[in-house]
Amino acid sequence: NMGLEDNLNSLIMNLSGVRFISYMGVGVLVERLRKLRALNGDLKLVGMNLYAQRLFRMVGVTALFDAFESETQAIGQFQEAA
Repeated sequence: NMGLEDNLNSLIMNLSGVRFISYMGVGVLVERLRKLRALNGDLKLVGMNLYAQRLFRMVGVTALFDAFESETQAIGQFQEAA
């Protein structure tokens, strides 16, 4: 059981297989993002479908997250920041 305290604080979440996400799910992602950033980490999102993009926009959290088309792009962003 690994927690956020185990120095695994740079994460990429691939949402390409996610067909539905709830408002509560978005809230959990925002909370995790805040925890990771407090630990000098980050959470980058990959493969968001149009539904998820629209939901993030409606909730007003689009600007909080870095979103990418591919995992390669997201990994590159982490490497540039290092």
